[in-house]
Amino acid sequence: RMHRQAVVEFGSAEEAQDAVLELNSSVLQGQGMLVRPYDAEDMKEKEPQGQSVFVNYIDADVELEDLNAHVLRVAEIEKSKIFLHKNGDYK
Repeated sequence: RMHRQAVVEFGSAEEAQDAVLELNSSVLQGQGMLVRPYDAEDMKEKEPQGQSVFVNYIDADVELEDLNAHVLRVAEIEKSKIFLHKNGDYK
């Protein structure tokens, strides 16, 4: 089954760190997620990402609003995007 990935940006690096500590291995709609500090290589971007996290293993049925509600338990979100992961390509 396909899974998706996301990048979630916070207002500060401290909020991003809190999100990693609180949300890594958390379960959203029956699927455990990996949450770790964002690395520009994750999405082939060159932007500074110290206040962002990378979320992996998001179930295909999870909507962006569901992910945001899950993350908002920890910190305010500046922006977020979900990507479909298929054979190493981001769409």
